[in-house]
Amino acid sequence: NRHEMSEDERSKAVIGLNKSAKSLARLVENLLQWARSNTGALEYSPSDITLKLQVVEAIAFSRDAIDAKNITLVEQIDPSIEVYCDEQFLTTVLRNLLSNAVKFTGEGGTVKIEAIEKEEYYEVSVSDTGIGISKENQEKLFEIGEGITTEGTRQEKGTGLGLILCNEFVKKWDGKIYVESEPGKGSKFTFTIPKHS
Repeated sequence: NRHEMSEDERSKAVIGLNKSAKSLARLVENLLQWARSNTGALEYSPSDITLKLQVVEAIAFSRDAIDAKNITLVEQIDPSIEVYCDEQFLTTVLRNLLSNAVKFTGEGGTVKIEAIEKEEYYEVSVSDTGIGISKENQEKLFEIGEGITTEGTRQEKGTGLGLILCNEFVKKWDGKIYVESEPGKGSKFTFTIPKHS
């Protein structure tokens, strides 16, 4: 039958469906959290959190994509670092920043996660050797309604909602989030987070 798929076509179709399902799941999770946050249903409950454990969890969340692109992941988080914020909010921020870095980094690139201690807070950054962001788009990344969406290096789709959510959640603990980037030279997203109480 000419409509029957070959084994190779079936395999590619299943991989494509799996990617689409994961992408949709992330979108739904972000949408739900954004809605809960804006209706007050998602309560901000800070506690002392070991940063490294949250980073390791976020890495596990993106592991398939990291391995598929043969990306070198450099994780430089001191295991003794404790921060004071809501665990669910922090998880969402780390997952989104890391999955974005992986999405926009090409085959064999590098993604780096590190934390720098300041007097009253830590600066946590996720940097990549990816496609970078123009100055014009950098200013719109965290704004609702701007709809900045860019395809990843393997045509991965995005909604632009992830960074908007990151911005909202970082503000919950009175932090700041910003980006340093140049087209073709990668991006570095940094957010500040309070030290433990």
